[in-house]
Amino acid sequence: MNRSVYFCNHCKKALLDVEELLFVEESSARSFCSEDCIEKYYQPIVSWYENLERETRVELKVADEDCRSLISDPNLMDKALTKPDEIWRYENEIGEDHFIFIKTFSPERPFHVVIMCHLFERQPSFILLATATRSPKLLDKFRGGEKITNPDEFIARDDLPAGAIDLELEQESLNAIEAKKSAFLARLLQDRIAADIPFEQFDLYEKYFKTTLEDPDEIYADEDDEGDQIFNYIKAYQQNGVSFYYFIICVELEKEDDGQAQTRKIIPLIAFPTLDGELYKIYKSGTLVSGNLKN
Repeated sequence: MNRSVYFCNHCKKALLDVEELLFVEESSARSFCSEDCIEKYYQPIVSWYENLERETRVELKVADEDCRSLISDPNLMDKALTKPDEIWRYENEIGEDHFIFIKTFSPERPFHVVIMCHLFERQPSFILLATATRSPKLLDKFRGGEKITNPDEFIARDDLPAGAIDLELEQESLNAIEAKKSAFLARLLQDRIAADIPFEQFDLYEKYFKTTLEDPDEIYADEDDEGDQIFNYIKAYQQNGVSFYYFIICVELEKEDDGQAQTRKIIPLIAFPTLDGELYKIYKSGTLVSGNLKN
């Protein structure tokens, strides 16, 4: 029982190797076993946005724009996704986000290609909606949230935070990460009480992953048995009147850059919610490197 297992977010298929997982969203632990499951999971969401666009076009009296057919041109789509003029990031109140890419084309009759999508490591990973319009009013409906100052630099990923996951880790590092995941999961199974939040409900708390990683209340640093630096990210929440903690256990890895400099990478190992104050005391061990001690 003490081994890592991952479940497809759509079909719930069990996977024993993290390398088999497919991810779509930048800061979500939501994963899938196949592209088919990705399509099936997001299809109702895509349909919802398509219906919203139709309703908005009717409202603005631009339902029959001839330029809409231009989104079938792969060349235009590629330019919109790789060299957008504008990128907008919208995040809702529970930390879910999506991005809007806008590219203006200026032949005889200028038009705008608009693509709503998820990103993974700053690259478009799944398109929720694609359309084209000449209407300034419709275009403004897509602008909202945070405007990315420099789209080229953003896509180039030059300013990814130090804690971002690098999927190009060497196999040796991946094996070490898997071993540590298994060890921490085994420890969690041992330390948990039966009355705590059930494992099968953990996916309901995934929406707290991003906020905990980006804005934790506390971060504790400690060394594991192998001498690696472990960071415990902790944040307190309240949901439906019930208070709980969300934990993300991370390991710091060092990776050589061109055989000269060493770069630090903080890799999440496991994340979990808990109602148990005693479990909180166990995982706040080590040195407090960020945040204030809680009462």
